[in-house]
Amino acid sequence: MGSPAASADRRELRRHFRALRRAVGPVERRRAAYAVARRLAATGLLRPGARIAVYLVHDGELDPEPILRVARQRGARIFLPVITRAAAGRMRFAPLDCPARAWRRNRFGILEPGGIPRLHRSATDLDLVLLPLVAFDRHGHRLGMGGGFYDRALALRARRGAFRRPKLIGLAFDCQEADSLASAAWDVPLDAIATETRLLRTPTTCPEYP
Repeated sequence: MGSPAASADRRELRRHFRALRRAVGPVERRRAAYAVARRLAATGLLRPGARIAVYLVHDGELDPEPILRVARQRGARIFLPVITRAAAGRMRFAPLDCPARAWRRNRFGILEPGGIPRLHRSATDLDLVLLPLVAFDRHGHRLGMGGGFYDRALALRARRGAFRRPKLIGLAFDCQEADSLASAAWDVPLDAIATETRLLRTPTTCPEYP
């Protein structure tokens, strides 16, 4: 567990970067979402048959909907995060095309297709996970909302060898870049961060990354 001072610093960083994220105007948001989609479409990651996790936009996050549409057009299978045990911070992934009866709102008021447990999948069943960010740095460190859901769901990725699955790409606006973020022991580093102006490959990027 981190020190109280470190926890306070993270809370302050979250307040600061969430405010920056929410302040991005609607026109800039739309342009950024399409720019990121074009950038990822050029990587070859949105390929037929790929299992790709995205998220439903919340709290000013960069909207992955244009990426979702391109991926589906190319024959990828789309999954969304599903909170399975909120108190324990546990999360899995379920197909976007779940039956209507599977959809419900989680504790944060976000819609998720979590109502049919037999359809849930672990992160290791996926090829690519596109994560929302509060902040990031050039080393691939990510600051999330503080619940630890992604870090727990992706913990096995941190213990894998040279070929690691799934690949992890954070989606953010340029304004969310920090000079440096302290890395906690439980943080899972990203392979890349996609913003409206670049695809930033990080020092942890896999050799086979496009």
